Amino acid sequence: MKTLFLFMATIVIDVALIHAQQNATVVTSPQVESMRQYVNGNIYQKDFLLCMDMLKTTHPLFASDVVQESWIDSLTRVGYAQLSACRTALEFEKYLQCIFVQLHDGHTTIIPTVNQDLIYPLNCFIDGEDWYVRGIDKSFRECLGKKLKKVNGKSLAEVLKSFKEIVSADNNSYFLNKLAGYLSLYSMWERTSCVAPDSLLHLTLEDDVEITLKPMTRANLNIEWIKLPIGKNWIRGGRNVPFVYRILADKGICFLQFNSCTDRSSLYSQYLQTHKSVSDEIRQRLAQVPRFDEFLNKMFREVDSLHVQTLVVDVRSNAGGNSMLCDVLLSWLKPSSTLKQGSTFVRYSPLFSKQNLMLSQEYEKSFAERGWLLRNDTLYDAKTIGLAGNQDSVSFSASQNQLFKFNTDADRVFKGKVVFIQDAGTYSSAGMLVTAVRDNQIGVVIGDSSAYSPCSYGDILSWVLPHTGLRGSVSSKKFTRPDLKACGEASLAPDVLIPATWHDLLNGTDSCWVWILQNYSLMSH
Repeated sequence: MKTLFLFMATIVIDVALIHAQQNATVVTSPQVESMRQYVNGNIYQKDFLLCMDMLKTTHPLFASDVVQESWIDSLTRVGYAQLSACRTALEFEKYLQCIFVQLHDGHTTIIPTVNQDLIYPLNCFIDGEDWYVRGIDKSFRECLGKKLKKVNGKSLAEVLKSFKEIVSADNNSYFLNKLAGYLSLYSMWERTSCVAPDSLLHLTLEDDVEITLKPMTRANLNIEWIKLPIGKNWIRGGRNVPFVYRILADKGICFLQFNSCTDRSSLYSQYLQTHKSVSDEIRQRLAQVPRFDEFLNKMFREVDSLHVQTLVVDVRSNAGGNSMLCDVLLSWLKPSSTLKQGSTFVRYSPLFSKQNLMLSQEYEKSFAERGWLLRNDTLYDAKTIGLAGNQDSVSFSASQNQLFKFNTDADRVFKGKVVFIQDAGTYSSAGMLVTAVRDNQIGVVIGDSSAYSPCSYGDILSWVLPHTGLRGSVSSKKFTRPDLKACGEASLAPDVLIPATWHDLLNGTDSCWVWILQNYSLMSH
């Protein structure tokens, strides 16, 4: 199974690379390029004007919103003037990213040029306001488990503020989840006001001991990690497969660990986005990858035969994938006829058209047949215009029922109790799944506050600026939850808040699983 999942990951990475290389569209605009400011500007001012115009004409936030359009127009005027003194690409990138951060959209961001060979031998676990040393260069092994007090002479609050200015994030949970990985990268510190002039990382620990780390190549890293036990109250397995289940008949619980919204059907669908046909070799390799619908059919047959009373769906660290897998799971938890769905709104923009030529032609054809005017300043409901919100062509979306088989038998819908576990690593499609569960009153959500926004932006387009070569991504769609009245929530709070803590990590305890056993296990009653 490990080999299969590695293959799946390779396919996903390959598709992402193809998308980045082939579909990273060079940003152009005849209207902007004819402006006097553009003609007379330096390379940073030229690219700034193009980028701001691209953002204004592409991101769903700026469609038919006079207030937001006025805001971005004001930023454009101020930024153009300030960038007259810009001298480096890094300075330009930092300035532009500070604007992107204000959108509160983790999908819309500059892709930083990160030097993977300048890495600090440090890993921290962030527990509330406390930062613990989880991994460090072996020469400082005595520091493992200690709390940090300062970094480069700055308080942790100052460091947080500095990184928040350069990291696109939906909310604070998303930011903190990303931060843990960024702290080891010199290239990310370089973009903040907390970087040390000597490029070293000066750490002050809770006992006022001070140590210094220097960035090094990946090959020279020699990190020692704090040893973590796996306690008896632990059920999660590895993440080398996209999904796996385990039935504990004596406890009346089925535990579904849903690691990734990826399966054979989703990979097949994704592959067709960049290839006109599928070779026999690829078909044979894909045939080895499990289908989620078949997996669920088997699991629920066993659940029924063993009279399981509680289903636990663990989507911790599930960063998403294809949301169709989530819809298949929902069809087993509530009859489709009573399931409230969220909505997808599409913005048709010049960048969208260039990057999705086939889909754009389908849009234009569909609108022409109905006598509608296809406008750039409008968000179109994907259902209204007859296009599935997550698909890449009308003709292709028609075949989805063959790729993804839903449960249509209301009698087979699971009648027991359902518990979903989320954490800060739950994102994108997996986050949409938990949101649908909440708004359809399907069971209980426990764990940490979400890194995703229940109403969010996504379905990214890749772009590159012509003069500086700066690359990035921008959202082209808006996703709204079934309960529109709650759309203003920046994060989905669980019904029972059980955050991961340093104490749990040290003791090998999964507090979410402990809570489930205490409240749902047949043996506890």
